[in-house]
Amino acid sequence: MTARSKGHGRLFIRGGVWYMRWRSGGKECTRSTGLSADDPSSKAKAEAQLDEVTDVLRMKNRAARLEVVKSMLQSAEDDLRDRLAGIKRNAALGELKERFRDSAYRIDCSDSQLDAYCRYIDALVESQGGDMLIRDIDAGQAELFARSLAKGRSPNTYNKYLNGLALVWKAVSPSVGLTANPWESLPRKKLDTNVRRALTDEEIEKVFLKAKGEMRALFAIGLYTGLRLGDAVRLSWGDIRGDAVYVTTGKTGAKVAIPLHRRLKAVLEESEEKEGLVVPRLYQAYKASGSAVVSQRFARLLRSCGIETSEKRKDGGAARPLCGFHSLRHTFVSRCTAAGVPQNIVQALVGHTTARMTEHYTHLTDEAVLSAFGLMA
Repeated sequence: MTARSKGHGRLFIRGGVWYMRWRSGGKECTRSTGLSADDPSSKAKAEAQLDEVTDVLRMKNRAARLEVVKSMLQSAEDDLRDRLAGIKRNAALGELKERFRDSAYRIDCSDSQLDAYCRYIDALVESQGGDMLIRDIDAGQAELFARSLAKGRSPNTYNKYLNGLALVWKAVSPSVGLTANPWESLPRKKLDTNVRRALTDEEIEKVFLKAKGEMRALFAIGLYTGLRLGDAVRLSWGDIRGDAVYVTTGKTGAKVAIPLHRRLKAVLEESEEKEGLVVPRLYQAYKASGSAVVSQRFARLLRSCGIETSEKRKDGGAARPLCGFHSLRHTFVSRCTAAGVPQNIVQALVGHTTARMTEHYTHLTDEAVLSAFGLMA
């Protein structure tokens, strides 16, 4: 046993583990430190534990001593309650993704949306470090991260990160014991309401003449199904059955059945492979780096056809997008509407949750309006 000065207790080894012993109220108390005596640094750590226990015993002010004991008991009760509830208040940012994936409070979403939430978490971990505690992300830390996000990202993407992290915090709060959500109070950016325009018939023919291989197939899929890029690159030959294309959309989980357009059918017949994914190489590029690489390739295709994909802003800010793969979705909706397809059917075809969103995608030309009036007559 190692002797210490009066009132400081003693340390001793039992079964290769450091134990501490002290007297309180005339009674002798013994407790294991849980530290192996084989560790050269264990004695100093055991001394620190014993000091923490006996410090309160050496306090001369009885009221102060009682207050400290009360605080210690409350801390012990909180720790026990947290353990019983599965709460880990010292969880590090490096654990955030796993805790979010496993949370019973996480909202149901598609695999692609879940991947997006995980990308937001990865960006935060890269910025703050995986060892930082989740509970230490306060309003100030969140604001600093938001400022870094604002550089080089569109207002829409910026808002997606903040909204996504706010949702992540809600999901993990019960298991980490969080009492505040620092992402909810951060102001969001004003969105650019400029939408991608629909392609004209002349532009469509130019692209068909220029596009080759998988990019030609991807163009036809987007144009004649209205699928988003993520859904289009995931399209498999098994999704094409009979005279329709059957897809569960990645963004909303909506199940849609889209009539197989004769021209899309003709383009697909050009492919020699009829198993697996329709555009496997483009899918791999999409999977490896998200939508950026495939979107950029598609934009280059449009520019090679003389189609401007962006325009400069008057205020000198980042270029405003005009035309891209998502323009095909606008084109699909506009063509359906111009052909007289009822809006509720168009809404079902593209998987929109509201008619208002479908209206947002409709771009009728003067010729289409005149044609519609002619049909009515």
